[in-house]
Amino acid sequence: MLTTLGDNVNLFQLGYMNQHNPRKYTTAEIKIVIEKEGWAIAHPDWQYQGNKIKIPLVCPNGHRYDKRYNDFQQGKRCAECSGVKKLATSDVVLFIQSLQWTISDPFWEYVDNKSKIPLVCPNGHKTHKSYADFQKGSGCWECSGVKKLDTKDVVYFIQKEGWTIADPCWEYKNNLTKIPLVCPNGHKSDKTYSDFRQGYRCLNCRGTGRRDIAEILSFVQQAGWKIADPNWTYKNNWEHPVLEDLSFMGKCKEK
Repeated sequence: MLTTLGDNVNLFQLGYMNQHNPRKYTTAEIKIVIEKEGWAIAHPDWQYQGNKIKIPLVCPNGHRYDKRYNDFQQGKRCAECSGVKKLATSDVVLFIQSLQWTISDPFWEYVDNKSKIPLVCPNGHKTHKSYADFQKGSGCWECSGVKKLDTKDVVYFIQKEGWTIADPCWEYKNNLTKIPLVCPNGHKSDKTYSDFRQGYRCLNCRGTGRRDIAEILSFVQQAGWKIADPNWTYKNNWEHPVLEDLSFMGKCKEK
């Protein structure tokens, strides 16, 4: 009998069910696997009824948890021990209040650790944070001096540098979202605020920007060259058009 095998029971064999020749496990077999993992069955009179029926389990740390045998076989264990159990709103509120923070919305309900919570820091500054970020120690941006910028703050800095924003209705989102900018010489360029703060400026003014096709043709003609393909279009500084005027090329080689 399986009950006499004790610690020599092969867990893989107990957990394997051939899809072409399925069999129903006995209650004794199930108990051996569960108890070998350090778990217990909460009800002494429990009887195994099938793989889809949840078993009333108790983890090694005493937490009650109902789980199907199939899930248990696949390694799913106690959600409370692993920190993934869904918390009650009261638990979250208690933790937040223990750090001297408050929740601004009295009707707020906890959804999950990624949903934003309307918070008020100990100094009265309002902010929205996920519970996951709050647990990691993410504090008040305003108190730490890294408060999210307002649109007017960004506009002020850009204008101070002599630049303007092309779209009068533009609103700041974050420092990775591109801003439609116009440099002091009138060239349009889209840049993130992060790049702008780091000194990235106008590529056209630096001589590395994207050229207008008319500007390219004019430059080539002034140099005495001709672009062979009448349908050629400018892509970037590294793709060169085929040029005509062999006499000019010959003079260059002689030099």
